[in-house]
Amino acid sequence: MSTSWPSLRRERLLTAAVAAFADRRGGVVLRGQTGAGKSHLLREVRAELNRVAPEPIVWLSVAGTREEEDNALAAADTLLDGIDAPAMRSGRKLAKAAHEAILETAAGRPVVIEVENAQLLDSDSAELVARIARLGGIKLLVASRSTAPQRAALVSLWTDELVGRIDVPTLAPDELETILWSALGGPVESALTRDVLYATGGNVGLARQLVRANVAAETIVQTNGTWIRRGRLVPDAHLIDVVTAELGRYTPEDRHAIELVALSEPVPLAIARPSIGADTLDRLTTAGVLRVTRGRSANRATLPVLRLPHPLYADCIRTMVTPARSHALHQEVYPEAPRASRQTLHGLVRWAEWTLECGLDIDPEALTLAAGAASSNGDYEAAIDLATAALDARPSPIVRIDALAIRARELRFRDRPAQAIRDVEDAITLQRVIPTDLMHPADDRILDLHDLRADIEQYGLNEAAHAIELMGQIYTEIIQRGGNMDQVQRYRMSRIARHGWSGDFRPALAAAEELASGPVPGSSWTLQAVAPVILAQTWRGQTAQAVAISERYRPAASAYDAALPRVGAEIHLSTFLLHVVSGRLGEARRLGADPRPPGGATRLDSALTFAGEARLLSAEGRWHEADEKFRIARQLFEIRDPSGFSAWAFASEAHCALMVGDHERAEALCRRVDHTPMRASRAFEADIRAQVITTLSGLGHRDAPGRAIEMSLWAEERGHYLAELWALDLFAVTSPRLARASGTAERAHVLLELVDAPVAPSLVNHIDAIIETDSTLEKAATAQLARFGRWIPSSMPVHVDLSPREQEVASLVTAGLSSAAIAERLHVSTRTVETHLSRVYAKLGVNRRSLVAEALRKHSA
Repeated sequence: MSTSWPSLRRERLLTAAVAAFADRRGGVVLRGQTGAGKSHLLREVRAELNRVAPEPIVWLSVAGTREEEDNALAAADTLLDGIDAPAMRSGRKLAKAAHEAILETAAGRPVVIEVENAQLLDSDSAELVARIARLGGIKLLVASRSTAPQRAALVSLWTDELVGRIDVPTLAPDELETILWSALGGPVESALTRDVLYATGGNVGLARQLVRANVAAETIVQTNGTWIRRGRLVPDAHLIDVVTAELGRYTPEDRHAIELVALSEPVPLAIARPSIGADTLDRLTTAGVLRVTRGRSANRATLPVLRLPHPLYADCIRTMVTPARSHALHQEVYPEAPRASRQTLHGLVRWAEWTLECGLDIDPEALTLAAGAASSNGDYEAAIDLATAALDARPSPIVRIDALAIRARELRFRDRPAQAIRDVEDAITLQRVIPTDLMHPADDRILDLHDLRADIEQYGLNEAAHAIELMGQIYTEIIQRGGNMDQVQRYRMSRIARHGWSGDFRPALAAAEELASGPVPGSSWTLQAVAPVILAQTWRGQTAQAVAISERYRPAASAYDAALPRVGAEIHLSTFLLHVVSGRLGEARRLGADPRPPGGATRLDSALTFAGEARLLSAEGRWHEADEKFRIARQLFEIRDPSGFSAWAFASEAHCALMVGDHERAEALCRRVDHTPMRASRAFEADIRAQVITTLSGLGHRDAPGRAIEMSLWAEERGHYLAELWALDLFAVTSPRLARASGTAERAHVLLELVDAPVAPSLVNHIDAIIETDSTLEKAATAQLARFGRWIPSSMPVHVDLSPREQEVASLVTAGLSSAAIAERLHVSTRTVETHLSRVYAKLGVNRRSLVAEALRKHSA
């Protein structure tokens, strides 16, 4: 880890602050929470003002301190040099005298008073600074903490619009990610970024200390080149000392309230009120020491809850509070177990953890409810720990089944399928010996357990056929016993989903019209079939209907998080791929590759997000940027791949590695795809095959034409018309002579009538151009394909000494894009593109664009 913590230049804030300073007669005030970066921004503003000032600025510095905030004029020494302050009878005279003396000393140069920690200024110093600003000719540059009481004299400056006010927010996720990458010297998984952001609220100072502490404790570690979290983030002694000093400022009554909330957060306001006085609550919430937010209960109702400003504060305080004090506060807040309807999901988890920390007994059923709440929140570790505690408490058989099922589900997402299978088999065995009348509804519990087992087998152990057979047997048994319509619908949709994720889209194609016209969401089980139907229609080429189905169901899926917590992510990812492979790159960019709900980061989602974003970047021809993200995705998939999307990521990375000139890695990745269990990647098999064939063709493999014709036959057999058209184009590229003799162009025109993807006409034009050996038409068709995200082997980079950016520019030029279009795609200026292009000309020995493609082919031969 870097010894110095990097600083982030926040251009928009800096520009806004400088503009506000210039616009207001009295200057500007920067307000924000502790650690938001006010002081750093203040220094940047000062540097910028010095840079643009026509003559040197006279700076006077004032700083508030906690030790002197009650001492009159303690902070104003620099403003009162040579002035007998006690002799002045009024604040106005004192301000006027100071104002005149400062301007006289400045001798016509601009004067700015810089104020740090304005919230800690004694009232007389604040009054003096405000009066000087009101007299004119002297401006203020002020930094003040927004969560502390403000001096009225300074507040009046911005309410009277004499000074501008800039609210400095804490770090956004992308800003924190940038800082973490720089500080740690390498890529950081998204889950770690979100954990740090949640713990610190984006507070720069807290994030710095938390990361340093957990790197030292080896909770944050580098694995396969990527920094990940392998345990819960915990504060160190320094952080605890900082919070201890902060707590020392408060009265015993305030401290009692702060400790109570820290130990129980998020605590529903209704539960906390009896223990916190109304005046204390109002005072602490007004000061920002406590926050009132909204939380979701188990029955999906929202409740007002109390929290500290940052979860890290609560972690520190929980460490500081003695066991006896913790027990006493627990008994005060929870003299009896809370009702689930009056508690939030997060609060239920915290209550269970706090109770266990106090050494108190908890009913196993309550522990299991808390484990389920942790599971719904995406907190795998807490769910496993609480489910294990429930099992250790010797619960009743029914509760034991629930706890085993929760733990098995979370172990599956921790990529521990063997242990998960043992848990779910124990649950199934136990369920079979329980009298049916004790379990209601018994059949639904049986289905839940077998569905879970099938998930583990299909997505964890790559046994899709066995999982589908298992579910067919159990559903048939239940339906023959008199199953209800909901169970019948559940079976139908489960069958569609399982077959689709195994690569068999025939059931999904049969259900496409039903999903396109039926009620939304129909039933909760309907949602699990939506993603396979989108993919089925995508590969078939009915992309307009696939888009319509996605638009119908995506809002419902995003809000649905109970029985099918991952269905929203699956629909999102399928829609994203639909846009990419059909040529709708603009729609893919607007949708984005990130399937995560806010606050729900998992390692699986991080890897998929990087791979999806890289797949889009490569479709846009931004190979260097895509390659960086593909490498990170591979590192994350190597750590854990609970659902099996790594084969798709490796195939896409192989193509990208080829395009940046790393032929050895491209070759190795193609071999790796052939030896990686497909699992859920089978749903993306058409994209996988096409990426591998394109890569092998660029590498000069003789079996590329054979693979292309094999893909076309594979796609034709399954009715994947868009995939077949894609394969025919690859076949024409890799073997024009064979394509010409085998009627490839005729078949392509037949497929064009069956496919509505935007990219389809360009694929057919390209095939026609190759078959007819029309170089002009081929060049135009190549450019069209590039705009739709299809890149053919003739534009591959070569064994010449081109930089990554030069390789990108060269490949885009051979695709027929103008310099302006390349500049827009790479987010650089046209002049920069022309500079790179001139270097490409020099290295390839050519002098115009039309010769680049031929030169690349010669160099790669």
